[in-house]
This record gives sequence, C-alpha cells and structure tokens, in this order.
Amino acid sequence: MINQTLVQEVALDNKIVELAALPEMIRKADAAQTPLEQYLIDQRLTTEAGLHQAIAKKLNLPFIDLEQSVIDPAAIQLIPENVAQKHHLVGFAKDDAALKIATTNPEDLQTLEFIRRTTGLEITLY
Repeated sequence: MINQTLVQEVALDNKIVELAALPEMIRKADAAQTPLEQYLIDQRLTTEAGLHQAIAKKLNLPFIDLEQSVIDPAAIQLIPENVAQKHHLVGFAKDDAALKIATTNPEDLQTLEFIRRTTGLEITLY
C-alpha cells in the first residue's frame, strides 16, 4: 500500500483535492475502509495511472504503465508470487545485472533488499 501521507501530498500538489476538502476525503475513505488513493480513484478525481505517475515524479522515480508494456516472463518468475502480492510489486524486465521492478511502495526497503539478495541482481525501481 502506498504511504498515505505521500498520497495526501501528491493529491494536494497536483490539485486533485483542495486543502480544505482533504480532511473530509480522508474521513470518507476511512469510513469506507478504503485507502485514500483508491477512494480518489473511485470518486473519479484521478486515474490510477495518473496518481501513480504523480507519485513517481514526486519520488524522482521513472514511471511505467504495465498495462501498456511487454513484461518479461523471466522477470516475473524471479519474485515469489506471495511476495509480489503481499508487497504490491512485480518484476517486469531484467538483464544480466539488474531487475526492473514496478511497485506501489518504493519505500519498502526491506523487501527490495530481500529481492536483491535472493536474485543477486541490482534493483531498478519504477
């Protein structure tokens, strides 16, 4: 899951939500037991790709739209399915030295280090 403080900052920075409306959005998302990012998408205030692109930009990471990309099956197989699902990430390309990973939580350093150690590849985040 994406850091909720980061989602709030991006929503404000990109004028998805006005500052005065943010507390009410957070309350409604909490009442619906939905993360803020999903609530904003469900309310059609932004798209999933648009929000993730804005987050990537804020974190100085490249963005990739996996729905529009060819994914290397060998890269997918390097990360156990249970790890990928639990930590919201996927390997989508690899070469001899690096594995490219798309993630909704680039701050999950422990999981990324686990993948780096188990694959022996450097990690490039998207």
